[in-house]
Amino acid sequence: MAYNPEDDEMRRAAARDLAKMLLSEAKRLTLQFETIQTLDPATFQDAVAEFAARVETLRGGAGAARVEGLARPEPERPFDAGNTENFILDIIGIFPEGASVENIYNGVVESGAAMSREALTVRLHRMLRAGKIMRPSQGHYALPQAPVTPLRRVP
Repeated sequence: MAYNPEDDEMRRAAARDLAKMLLSEAKRLTLQFETIQTLDPATFQDAVAEFAARVETLRGGAGAARVEGLARPEPERPFDAGNTENFILDIIGIFPEGASVENIYNGVVESGAAMSREALTVRLHRMLRAGKIMRPSQGHYALPQAPVTPLRRVP
């Protein structure tokens, strides 16, 4: 097969695009790891250790060819129809007293997802009506929490 410099440039451009996508996923994962840390520090430590081990395996040699015993799940995209709300819930979960629309939007932008502020506002209102989130004050959203009463303890 003949050497074609145009093919090399196309491969390099594809690699740059993939690297950019993976770095935006890393930002999203950082938010999700922070959520795990607030929920359960021990699980957070275990998850970070496993993640670090996977990264070290990649650093150790020829990239993906070195990742042998590790499962390779399908890559997630932050704003696929099935997980948009879960991603928003992850962001809101970082702020126990409630996240402002600005906080949530910044998390979306940092993830590299293409969602306008208006689309986010519409999604938040739909989630509010569905009872998936609550609004403790104007422009702030939080995860719903069951009230604690003397007859009922929170698990």
